[in-house]
Amino acid sequence: MKIIERTIILSCVAIFLFIVFKAVYNGALSNRSIIKPQSSNYYQIIDKDFNKTVDLPFTSITSFRGNSSSIFMSVDHKSPNALDNKVVQYDRMTQKYKTIFNSKFELPSMQGLELNENWLVWVDADESGWQLNPYFMNLKTKEIQPLTKENEEDVFNDFPVLIGDYTAWIKSDRKVEKAEVMLKNLKTNEIESIFDLNTYTFMNMHLSSKDGKILFTDKKIIMVICIYTM
Repeated sequence: MKIIERTIILSCVAIFLFIVFKAVYNGALSNRSIIKPQSSNYYQIIDKDFNKTVDLPFTSITSFRGNSSSIFMSVDHKSPNALDNKVVQYDRMTQKYKTIFNSKFELPSMQGLELNENWLVWVDADESGWQLNPYFMNLKTKEIQPLTKENEEDVFNDFPVLIGDYTAWIKSDRKVEKAEVMLKNLKTNEIESIFDLNTYTFMNMHLSSKDGKILFTDKKIIMVICIYTM
């Protein structure tokens, strides 16, 4: 029993630390630009590079990423369920923002933005989290495409990560109980399965990437860590 209790405690601590880490990381747009909530339940951007403080008419900003020219945010803008229903782009130079994507769900929950020099990816989901449709945008051409087939029955496409001109995610087929790590070349739209998972649980449902490598776990009897080099 003591081993089980320790395992539960350690799991709770790990989840807590993960949430804290994500919150801190998500706030680090740059050393000179921050987003913070106001007492009025709205948000503002404080941009020290341009010495500007800009009020935003959004009551929720779940996910955001930024670079030298723009800040991309998933926001609640008159959403029917008070969850994020749009992706907006804020121009740091002009202090203007525009909507680049509206959720396709009646009760939406937009989230999961990832950004690099050339690409932006995000997830359009319903409020239950049962349906997730990832999308990507070419930052140069502004073209937006679905990452894979939308609303595919019995298929769950988890949150994608960016690796250069590639993106990877875990695809789970609930009907046949099969999960695999998928890789897509965003330039050519070629998709391939690079690893079949033995299990798919909350312990191994997320990917990580750095320096052209993908890190993920698979669990059956022992934990296996696999790294895919681009």
